[in-house]
Amino acid sequence: MHRARSAALLTALTVLAGAAGCVSSGYTNWPPVGGDTASNDVNFGGVPPAIIEAVYWTSRRFPPVADPVPGSAYDQPFAVNLPPGLSTAWQDQLLRRIGPGGDLLRTDNDQLPTYHVARVTIRGLRAEIDVIRPVLGLAAPSDDPTARVHQTVTVYLTGGVGPWRVEDFRLRPVGLVTLPPANFADVVPARIDRYGTDRPAFTAPEAPGRAQPGFGPAPQGLGQSPDLIRPYDPADLGPSGSLPP
Repeated sequence: MHRARSAALLTALTVLAGAAGCVSSGYTNWPPVGGDTASNDVNFGGVPPAIIEAVYWTSRRFPPVADPVPGSAYDQPFAVNLPPGLSTAWQDQLLRRIGPGGDLLRTDNDQLPTYHVARVTIRGLRAEIDVIRPVLGLAAPSDDPTARVHQTVTVYLTGGVGPWRVEDFRLRPVGLVTLPPANFADVVPARIDRYGTDRPAFTAPEAPGRAQPGFGPAPQGLGQSPDLIRPYDPADLGPSGSLPP
C-alpha cells in the first residue's frame, strides 16, 4: 500500500511539474484569436520581456532616420505604441532598454515616428512578434498629408526560461500599413500585475546592450544571424569585437 501511494504521489508530482512547465513557457496570442484557448494577457510569464526585446531590436536595426548608416547609433526621438494593459513597471523596463530618444506613445507626442507592437505570439520557448516601424524619407502614396509610410517587421525570438534573443526576422512590404489602435500611455491605464505588485522580476539591461543567447536553431529561409548582428553599433560589442558575456 505504501509503495502504491508513493507511486501515485510521484505520478501526481510529475504531472504538476509538467503543467507548471507549460505555464512558465507560455502559450499566448495578442490580440486574441477567435476560438483559441491561449492566454491573451500581455503581462503573462515571459511575454513582456519578449515584447521589450523585439521593440529594442527593431528600433536599433531600423532607426527612425531617413538614411541610417549601418553601425551608427542614433538618439532621434521616437514613440512606442504598446499593447493596452502592459503594467507600468514593464513600461519602465522598455524605456530603460530602448535608451535615449525613446518614449511611450502619448497624446502630446503622437507626431513622432512611432513603432507599433501589432501582434504577439508565444509558443513555449519561441516568440513571434510583429513590430510596425516608421519608414522615413519616403512620401506616402496618399492625399492625406498626415499619412506615413510604414513596414511590418516580424521578429523571431527564442528564450522564455532565459533572456529572449532575436534569432531572425522577416520584412513585409513597405507602404500604407494598417496600424493598431493608439494606446496612449497618458490615457489608457496600465495594469498592476496579478500578484498585487507592479515590479517585474526581470530587469532589462540599459541600452546599448544585447540579450543573452537563447535556445534552439533559428527559423530557416529568412534573415541570417550576421544580418542581425551587423546593424548594431560598436558599443554593443566587447573589446575584442565579440558579444559581451
